[in-house]
Amino acid sequence: MDNNVMINELNKLEIIGMSFFVGVGLLIFVLISLRIKNLMKTTKDEMEIYRLKRARTMTVALSLFGQILTIIYCHI
Repeated sequence: MDNNVMINELNKLEIIGMSFFVGVGLLIFVLISLRIKNLMKTTKDEMEIYRLKRARTMTVALSLFGQILTIIYCHI
């Protein structure tokens, strides 16, 4: 296999992997944000809201970590 073809295939893999992590992270972030907004309107359960905010932060962190791992894997 030609070296340029391998580089092109790795770039495709990198784009697909990063798109997956961005998409999933964004979807979960939006769903949790909507749940927090709904909880703030209906109840004042501070512990549940705090737990959801932590989960939202962890989702963003794990999404970024997945993107970094995808970049590292594609450039090894």
